[in-house]
Amino acid sequence: MNVSNNPSTRITDRAAAVAFLDERIGHGVKPGLERISGLLTFMGEPQSAYPSIHVAGTNGKTTTARMIQQILGAHGLSTGGFTSPHLERIEERFSIHGRQVTEEAFTLAVRDIAWFVVG
Repeated sequence: MNVSNNPSTRITDRAAAVAFLDERIGHGVKPGLERISGLLTFMGEPQSAYPSIHVAGTNGKTTTARMIQQILGAHGLSTGGFTSPHLERIEERFSIHGRQVTEEAFTLAVRDIAWFVVG
């Protein structure tokens, strides 16, 4: 990809990061695992690099996920979390060691993954 066409070069602040994500909402659902499987292979299978806990169900997922992070953290383990949806700010969805990520960390994370996104 030409550097000038790289979307990550346009992500310089939180507003640009949110706009980048918002531009990709509403393009329809494409059922199947082919795209995500290909992306994970391309990225070197990052999901296999660390143990994960997936919390599913109807009610209490965010509370349960946060409790798990606190328990693991109390035992000296490093944690990262993702919950959805957010109530006020998108940064609420992401946490490291039980703390919400900063605007700067969110912006850098979106910038880091932007070049993997097609279309």
